[in-house]
Amino acid sequence: VLMRISHKVFPETPGILRYLLIVHCVVSVLSLSSLLFFADRRSDVAYKDQKPRSPIHLWLLRYFFWFVVLSAKFLIAVVLFAAVFDLILDLQLEPLGRATSQDVEIAWYSTVWSRDLLIWTWLWFSSLFIFCADTQLWFTVGCSILGVATTLVQRRCQVFHF
Repeated sequence: VLMRISHKVFPETPGILRYLLIVHCVVSVLSLSSLLFFADRRSDVAYKDQKPRSPIHLWLLRYFFWFVVLSAKFLIAVVLFAAVFDLILDLQLEPLGRATSQDVEIAWYSTVWSRDLLIWTWLWFSSLFIFCADTQLWFTVGCSILGVATTLVQRRCQVFHF
């Protein structure tokens, strides 16, 4: 199954490289799933004797918050990446993300190609950086709002009485 998929995804890749890419993909997926779902070493457990459980309403609120934030981020990413792609087309840059290896070999020593490569790289890098920084901003704002709400609920809105 993986070989059929790899022939479609990497049609011009030599056989040995295709096998290495498949092995890399399988090892990466297994390692990630092992770290995420099966972390059972003693050093990985923060609370060895008793795990603190949060109430179900806080658990649902937390996951609802992240669902809303990540859904908004996905919609923003679609708009942002489409705008960057349209900008690259408007600037008439070489489509480096879709250039074949033969095109890269031919244009490697061209000054126009190196200029396009630099502009293309900085446009995508800055877009990705803004996307990640925006995620950090919303994380900070969301945690602040949830922290204030939790404090108000725990103190029953008696802020000035200690």
